[in-house]
Amino acid sequence: MRRTFDGVARSVVISAVMIAFIVCDSTTRADLPPLSPRAIGNGGSITQAAGYEFVTVGNPGNAPVPAQLQDDTGGVVRPNLGVVNYSFAISRTEVTYSEYLPFVRAYASHFGDDRNFSLIGSGIDRLPGSDRDPNNYVIIPGYEHSPVEVGWRYAARFCNWLSNDRRSDAAAFMSGSYDAATFGPPDTSLPPQDNYNRQPGARFFLPTLDEWTKAMYYDPSRYGPGQAGYWTYPTSSDSQPAFGLPAAGGESSYALVRRGILVPLMPASYPGIMSPWGLFDGSGGAAEWLEDGADRRFRYTRGSSQFDFGSDLIGWDPQANAQDLSFPMGIRLGMTVPTSSTGLALLLATFALSRRSR
Repeated sequence: MRRTFDGVARSVVISAVMIAFIVCDSTTRADLPPLSPRAIGNGGSITQAAGYEFVTVGNPGNAPVPAQLQDDTGGVVRPNLGVVNYSFAISRTEVTYSEYLPFVRAYASHFGDDRNFSLIGSGIDRLPGSDRDPNNYVIIPGYEHSPVEVGWRYAARFCNWLSNDRRSDAAAFMSGSYDAATFGPPDTSLPPQDNYNRQPGARFFLPTLDEWTKAMYYDPSRYGPGQAGYWTYPTSSDSQPAFGLPAAGGESSYALVRRGILVPLMPASYPGIMSPWGLFDGSGGAAEWLEDGADRRFRYTRGSSQFDFGSDLIGWDPQANAQDLSFPMGIRLGMTVPTSSTGLALLLATFALSRRSR
């Protein structure tokens, strides 16, 4: 099933949010709760890189999501869904507007934005004046720690920028994780020409469907020590998370805006709700772009959003058009786990990038 969005209704909702904020306290990555005992028991470990907190997902060669579980939850049955034959790292939280704004300013100084909602999302405004003046891009008050929702191509360029140590030259946005030179115009009537394949040596990237599924649902101790399996929801549970604000006992921000609760929530607002590997906001926050898709035009998305109704079920199969500017989604970063031969070089590079982000 392909998720669809009503652009007019979404604009109305976003406008209402701008007017009716209940501003939350800010958070930093250092404030994130520690890994849960379950995540630690599963072998999860934390790495700080580029100003983000990543958790390593191991257990290479894991079993796939059972076909019956996919079918029971309304999904397209994929024989090898969730199988990842290597270790990788994934950010515990989604990218926020305060983290994304420096990218927008650096990118726009070379390319402008042409009033491109796909670049700035709903949380950044462009002031009157040149679209190539980085100082004309500002965060709308209240959105600082809300997850970004942007187009797939800009999510990919953001990964390029990080893989290039946040350099300010134009080339830093064109490769490193994805070949942005292949990205065509934002015109859905044209045949897609984008190369979505992750480039060799990419340090930061968008997770694949299998990587995201494993990080959110797979539990090496699902049925006890050494007895692996999958949960139905990305919250280490087979029960649908309770929707609502944290102070009211909620477990997810799923569709809060659609339900009339106009509040921007910061990452990890539900500190006790994690995936089996210690990830936050697999339910709620923003629906997230994935690297791969069913065809050349559509990319998979996963996770529900505070802006719209969807599903957190493991078998749910939403997709969105990567060429269309009206389909903004969130960003959760993947990161390469260094091998013994590349570990020192990657460690030094990520340390330098982390210092630059402070």
